[in-house]
Amino acid sequence: MARNPTIRLLAVVLTTLTPHAGLAGAIVEAAGTIEQKIAAKDMAGALLGARDLYASVWSRSASIGFTQALLVSEPAPGFGMYNPRADNVFKKGEPILIYCEPYGVGYGNPGEGVYSVNFIIDLQVLDSSGNQLANVPDTTEYTSTSRHQNKEVQANITYTLDGLQPGAWREG
Repeated sequence: MARNPTIRLLAVVLTTLTPHAGLAGAIVEAAGTIEQKIAAKDMAGALLGARDLYASVWSRSASIGFTQALLVSEPAPGFGMYNPRADNVFKKGEPILIYCEPYGVGYGNPGEGVYSVNFIIDLQVLDSSGNQLANVPDTTEYTSTSRHQNKEVQANITYTLDGLQPGAWREG
């Protein structure tokens, strides 16, 4: 059984992100508009404004990141619907399931009123000393399409690492 694998997910966004100049002033202005809509009991307008504000902050990310990335006991059926794995001990051939919530992804527009999110994940496995045991680029491609530029994006990633020697991941 393997113990304490360190799995680094390196993701590359296939679409580009465009930074917006003067965003700080826009954030203050948007927050004021949201507060006005709440005061006027226009909750739908306030929520739409908050969504747009969140999208402005999202688009400022220079690269993809993860608000959550952890080992899970089973694939998650949706955003935030995950069960963390109790440990990081795996039997030979047992799949390693990872749940992650990326942010800062860009959106493609394949047409017909839909948006797409697409990124490639590289896999790097390190032992407890930081020595690289495996480095496999482009192991997984994530693609999702929607009629909205969703911010609640989640990905289930599954790896089975049959090529590593038993004991190679054990703590010293």
